[in-house]
Amino acid sequence: MADVEICVDNLESCLAAAEGGCSRIELCSSLAEGGLTPTPAFLVAAKKLISVPIFCMVRCRGGDMVYSDTEAELLLHEAEDLVRAGADGLVFGALRSDGSLDEDLCRRMKAVSVALSIDTKEKEGGWAFDLLSDPVQQLEKIIALGYSRVLTSGCESTALRGAATIKALVQAADGRI
Repeated sequence: MADVEICVDNLESCLAAAEGGCSRIELCSSLAEGGLTPTPAFLVAAKKLISVPIFCMVRCRGGDMVYSDTEAELLLHEAEDLVRAGADGLVFGALRSDGSLDEDLCRRMKAVSVALSIDTKEKEGGWAFDLLSDPVQQLEKIIALGYSRVLTSGCESTALRGAATIKALVQAADGRI
């Protein structure tokens, strides 16, 4: 059976997703903005309700994923707080203004948690990975940084439409992620 991750921004949805048989929860606040960082208290409450692994979104604002130095520090503090509160993993993405991966911030975020996933939803429903200027080349950087997984719809609006790109990425990754 395929892994199913459900994004939720309230306790009722968290419980329903777990009862529905999901493999993992992506805990967010404000899904209307594409998902933002949940509070540690929200995470603790969710962990009391369910036994499914909970990965937390780390995203301090809506809009693009090009972060200022001040925002980067905030993201790192949010990540540390969520790890201390019991997050099973973090979901995160950061780009540079030229569309390339923000390797420095990704490296710093990786140091916060070994169970880190590179990506996050963007406001319009895209994925940070799918916004990269050259996904296959950037995938190599993500692998080199030690990330465990990538969330993607194959650079298309749906995974079905991006199936050929997903296949190429899986082949390029060759089991390394």
